[in-house]
Amino acid sequence: KYSHLTNNSISKHAEGFEEEKEETMWHSEEFREYLMTLEKEDEDPWAQRVQPLMKMAVLRSLEAAQENVVHRASSFELFGYDFMVDQDLNVWLIEINSSPDLSYSTSTTKQLVKAMIEDMMTVVLDVEKFGSRLDRPKRKWGSCRVNSGRFQLLEAARRRREEKFPKLRKDAQYLAVQGTGLKLRKPKKGECPRGQNAEDDPRHSASALLAATEQLDEETEEAWHEEEEDSEEDD
Repeated sequence: KYSHLTNNSISKHAEGFEEEKEETMWHSEEFREYLMTLEKEDEDPWAQRVQPLMKMAVLRSLEAAQENVVHRASSFELFGYDFMVDQDLNVWLIEINSSPDLSYSTSTTKQLVKAMIEDMMTVVLDVEKFGSRLDRPKRKWGSCRVNSGRFQLLEAARRRREEKFPKLRKDAQYLAVQGTGLKLRKPKKGECPRGQNAEDDPRHSASALLAATEQLDEETEEAWHEEEEDSEEDD
């Protein structure tokens, strides 16, 4: 049986907690310095392994739940993620809070919460122009210089692709597909020379095409990052 012992809401009930509470929580930079003292393959385990795995968990969890998110106009939401890192530097997602605690439980949270709220307002007001315009701004996401504090757009290439989609027409809700069903028949002699249960031709396989598209997206994302790094070096 396991218990979430590092959760401040549990630890604060321990005897003598008030005297030791400043020792119960680290800033991420302190954790980063600690990881660098370990004998690991990566020179900077936090930046090279732990943080990228956390970002991936955030992205995949939001993708998994996107169909269940109810759209609400003129609003945004802040989520709080709890992770656990094991001795092999594997990252495990414990839980996601839709209303994370923003109280100043320690000097660490006081520092982080203040900085997070300021950065969040920068993203909402300055980057996304929330409240000052009806549509979201279009930029060369991933390569443009945008001050978003410590927040980072995880899929810049996806954002750029979505912005190229045309706006839905007002009568789009009335669109419908009409047709008649087709009855399946047995293939005639010679129609399936490789057999009925043969694997799909990679040239026409949906799985192969999707895999190729994902690889292309990754290569495009890497190219954007390289271009951004080159532009920063030039500056």
